[in-house]
Amino acid sequence: MEPETAQVPVDSDTEERIAEILSNMTPEEKAAQLFVVTPEALTGFAGTVTAAGDLTREAFDEIPVGGIVYMGDNLENSDQIIIRHLRCVIS
Repeated sequence: MEPETAQVPVDSDTEERIAEILSNMTPEEKAAQLFVVTPEALTGFAGTVTAAGDLTREAFDEIPVGGIVYMGDNLENSDQIIIRHLRCVIS
């Protein structure tokens, strides 16, 4: 018996947009999407990153990883968790 997989309905416009984006990505960009990294790993910053800024944006533009994960050391207070979550939901 094969496991069930959830299918999310996608309209043809969305499928076309996804195909367009993928066709314009290099193999390196596609591979980068497989990785979720810490902000320090992405930027090469030797200290602890507590907020995304210009350096993070520049590094992300150069290496468009699938995501950035902030661990306990990266958080100064619990408000950052809520703000980050809301930005993900709103985007």
